[in-house]
Amino acid sequence: MAISNLQELFIHGLAEMQDAEERFIKAQKQMLSKAGNDTLQAMLKEHIGQTGEQLDQIKNLASMLETSLPQATNSVAKTLVEEGEKLIEQAGDNSALRDVVIAEAVSKVEHFEIGSYQPLIAAAEQMGHRTVAQKLNGILQQEEMTAQKVVKNAPALIKQAQSSKEASA
Repeated sequence: MAISNLQELFIHGLAEMQDAEERFIKAQKQMLSKAGNDTLQAMLKEHIGQTGEQLDQIKNLASMLETSLPQATNSVAKTLVEEGEKLIEQAGDNSALRDVVIAEAVSKVEHFEIGSYQPLIAAAEQMGHRTVAQKLNGILQQEEMTAQKVVKNAPALIKQAQSSKEASA
């Protein structure tokens, strides 16, 4: 399907983010089952709930715009999920190392989402869809907060993985 104007590009972007959020919620649930660190588990649980809300909001945005979202595959999201799954598997039974891998995967996803929502917000504002832009900005703020939490907790997870390595050496 050709994209011939900003509105069509915007709808395509929303559809891609719907696919991305669907992929990410499944991946987060898998990560939760493999996470060993209590703080990481709590962060994943909280963000799983937020991601579900974000999916609902994206669907509501389409309704507000009186359109339906086309089926779309977000190739970047698909690759991020696949890479995360592969690295988690490669970490094997080392729980502390697996937690670092999970935190790294979450960080990559959050930064991808931040970079994806920013131009959607700008496009919504440009087209005069202020309420849509505000709702997307709320999603962006959640993604930014999650990214900050991961960055804040990463040093402790890395230290724990290093201590785990030294103990097994």
